Amino acid sequence: MAYNALLVTMVFQTLYYLVDLYWVGRLGKEAVAGVGIAGNFTFMVLAITQMLSVGVTTLVSPATGQKDHDRALFVFQQSQVLSVVVGVVFLILGMMVRIRSRQGTRGTPASPAMSCRQLPR
Repeated sequence: MAYNALLVTMVFQTLYYLVDLYWVGRLGKEAVAGVGIAGNFTFMVLAITQMLSVGVTTLVSPATGQKDHDRALFVFQQSQVLSVVVGVVFLILGMMVRIRSRQGTRGTPASPAMSCRQLPR
């Protein structure tokens, strides 16, 4: 059952990505490149969180079936801590990429034109 949910999640994430590319494609190649990079990071985060989910389910299910509630609770709490650590690591990486990308596009000639095209009319 878990594999069906993973499959459906991946299909919908891919569809979101393709729809984003379709709409952003009108803004130019820089915008498409940005969505492409963000899509790769999104899929990487999705894969890591799904690995954590499947791993925790694999460890908690037998403990619950054996009525070892202390072990199941211990594994669940450890997974929560690991999830928070992974989230903080991705937050730091995302902020570093954001700061570097903002510094890199500040002085390019295409920046004002891209900003004007992104404003709602």
